[in-house]
Amino acid sequence: MKALAEANISPGLRQVAIYCAAAWPYRQAQQSIQQLIGVSISHQQIRQLCVQEAVKVKVQEPASFQQAYNQALAETVEVLVEEQPRPKKPPQIEPSERV
Repeated sequence: MKALAEANISPGLRQVAIYCAAAWPYRQAQQSIQQLIGVSISHQQIRQLCVQEAVKVKVQEPASFQQAYNQALAETVEVLVEEQPRPKKPPQIEPSERV
């Protein structure tokens, strides 16, 4: 995954991607970057950049790491939930129809 995040990504784009991911879920950050500056970057690349940044923060600021980690974890869960098909609800049976 390291190569994926570093592929053709300038320091400026890296910073923009991390800032956008701090404000929005990864997919929305991806769309915003495309619309605002016309650069194509995948939500997986954005996520990996954030993971790399979290590692740097952990080393530099251990007290702040847990907060950054929790935010990254929550965003990762959002992405995973977006990608899962939602189960269909079973039909509701009226009390008068029960046997």
